[in-house]
Amino acid sequence: YKGKRFSWVLRKDPHYSTWIVDQLATTTHEQMRRYAAFAQFHGIKPSAPEPEVEKPELLTVRKAIRARQLLQAYRESDRVAEEAVELLTILSTSPIGLDVLQETKLGVEVNNAFWKKNEDLGVSALAKAAIQRWKALARK
Repeated sequence: YKGKRFSWVLRKDPHYSTWIVDQLATTTHEQMRRYAAFAQFHGIKPSAPEPEVEKPELLTVRKAIRARQLLQAYRESDRVAEEAVELLTILSTSPIGLDVLQETKLGVEVNNAFWKKNEDLGVSALAKAAIQRWKALARK
């Protein structure tokens, strides 16, 4: 925005104005400091700090065994319930240790053709995503 008037920048790009105000404490550039003061005068406040996102806890052996048992029960009943979809969603996104996968054989169940070829409620995509994540984990 070199050469532009402060008021023009303020009207055209409020995100830039917020960013400049956030940088006020760390900048030594006089033009940026003047613009930040201008933006604050016109009501632009520093943005709130990003909230800390909690990292999901690792899946325990106990939870992984229970998940495998539930998936196996759904597979044996030859039906896919919404609970199975939720479980696959959790499994495909939750962090899990390689040792837990090996001990529980959860990957064997999710890799079953019933889950990989099932078209109900996007089950196959969830199962394939989980397997791909776990294979990548094993390669590391």
